Amino acid sequence: MTRRNNIDRTREFRDLIHHYVQAQSGRMRAALVVGLKAQLQSRSERGFFRRLILEALKETGGVGDDHELLVSLYRLLLLDREDLLELQSPLWWKRLAASLRLEALESDDFITTYERLLQDPHESVALSAMRALSRLQRGEKIQKVLEVLARRAPQRLDIYLEVLTRLGQHRGEELLQLLESCYDPEVASVIIYTLGEIRFDPSFEKLVMLTKSSSDTVVARSVEALAKLGRREALPIFHDLLHHPSEEVRVKVLEGMSRWGEMPSQGVLVHLSGEDSIDVRRAIFDLLNRGALQE
Repeated sequence: MTRRNNIDRTREFRDLIHHYVQAQSGRMRAALVVGLKAQLQSRSERGFFRRLILEALKETGGVGDDHELLVSLYRLLLLDREDLLELQSPLWWKRLAASLRLEALESDDFITTYERLLQDPHESVALSAMRALSRLQRGEKIQKVLEVLARRAPQRLDIYLEVLTRLGQHRGEELLQLLESCYDPEVASVIIYTLGEIRFDPSFEKLVMLTKSSSDTVVARSVEALAKLGRREALPIFHDLLHHPSEEVRVKVLEGMSRWGEMPSQGVLVHLSGEDSIDVRRAIFDLLNRGALQE
């Protein structure tokens, strides 16, 4: 297909999608679907049209009547069935592409499919399924995501955090319960970070307890989350933790004090300023730069 033909085809297909969404009756939409099925005979044409529907879906933000109509068009053309078939491919990149396309539909009908994909041997496919489940906000998906996280090294921690933060927005109590029963420091640190991100105040007492954890990462995450909660009752703990043996913890404490405009004692400040750690010295500089330290 030449560039000119490609542009014309794009315009034609986008017009058809627009007409489907704006049609005044179900009969008009049914007629458009019949015409499209006759027109989209080749695999390349169907793939090209599918891409344009997915672009239109992205513009809806996943909500509203337009989104629902576009999803119905995708399914009436049986494009979702092609995606489901491709999920059975032995090639992980084909499974990933199909999973991402189904994710764009944001349909509860694929919950079972996503839950199965959580067990996919390839990390990227499993992560895409987690993200898709987190968009739907239903069922016991926080537990399912945590179970997968516990079994996999979170090499893509950014996506795990995105998924859990989205799930936790309305289910902080469940996250807190999971933290109570969690014995894996790596998984616990992700839950703690999420509780801080969603500013879940009932987690305060548990986070205070975790500042005494034997895991430096858990302590650092707990300090970070406490700072985000903004409860100044934690300040005495912060002052004590400035003497913590972990550099990561000391940095998080200084960053938290900077957030609150609080200063360490002069003696502690002098001691910390003499450290070799670039990160600690940078945190002190940021604290001074924000005007948190007084003469």
